[in-house]
Amino acid sequence: LRGLHEALAARVDCPLADLADAEDGRTCTVVGVVAGLQRKRTRKGDPMATFGLEDMGGSVEVMAFAKALAGVGADLANDSVALVRARVENRDESTKLFAFELEVIEASAETAPAAEPLLRVRLPPEHLNGEGIARVKRIIEAHPGPSPVEIQLGGQQALRLPEGYGVDCTTNGVLAELRVDLGAEAVFA
Repeated sequence: LRGLHEALAARVDCPLADLADAEDGRTCTVVGVVAGLQRKRTRKGDPMATFGLEDMGGSVEVMAFAKALAGVGADLANDSVALVRARVENRDESTKLFAFELEVIEASAETAPAAEPLLRVRLPPEHLNGEGIARVKRIIEAHPGPSPVEIQLGGQQALRLPEGYGVDCTTNGVLAELRVDLGAEAVFA
């Protein structure tokens, strides 16, 4: 997203962090990474989707119906970058976007940096305490590097750690230590 941000700046008129202050009913164009995509059907049987859209400063829930989904098809997926033209709905202290145009942005070599592998760590329930979390933090801090880290806290809730907590996945050190501490099934890159 960082590499695409400059290339898409002319097409985007609002950062996600500013949407909470946007006027209800305003039309805006935003860009972000798709997360938590759920495809559904309306009562009439038409396709629809809900997903989170995240950028470097915020996130928002997006609802898209058949007309908006028609042009993107299967290209709309988790971790894809989407340009969304939508109507803002600010009600009950929550912000939602109702998309009427969607475009999945394909990163080219000129616009996107080389992707670093993502390290995913699933914390078992017995490690969801101060001591367990502190051990995982020490292991991550001992192996600094460019690969982002995502921690899954039970169920499907996941937390992406800030940039300062990236790890070096090119060696087996961090993977081995986490697997010994948490179990082999809890760590995947």
